[in-house]
Amino acid sequence: MRPKAGYAQRGMTLIELLIVLTIAGLLASLVAPYGGRALDSARAQEEWMTMTRMIRGISFRAYSEGADYQVHVRGTEMAWSRGKEQVGTRSFEFLFFEPEQRVIINRNGIADRTELSVLHRGRARKVALNSGLTGEVVQR
Repeated sequence: MRPKAGYAQRGMTLIELLIVLTIAGLLASLVAPYGGRALDSARAQEEWMTMTRMIRGISFRAYSEGADYQVHVRGTEMAWSRGKEQVGTRSFEFLFFEPEQRVIINRNGIADRTELSVLHRGRARKVALNSGLTGEVVQR
């Protein structure tokens, strides 16, 4: 319909509105999977950083308390204990520890092995356990 002389057309027709909404929906459906992958990637990186901070924290705790700690990792689980007493556990969604590994952190905060093997989103990685002492990079 043509507007009457002297009047400007206001708003959009129903067809124009449906076309705009259809285009917006198509664009959203194309972009959404990338946003989901980016979110998963961020969560996986957060888990990796949390795990490395936890190991450094256990090492510091062993040093400050003057006691040996044992870290046990298997599958998606990580548990740490002081002597026979289990101190804490943590489950991970994006990290997988294979094979089962045990690390003893002595009263000086030094681990009995140099690294821990981890599958991080399907990729094999290593965590340097005594990185605070040697200055090496924590993640490889």
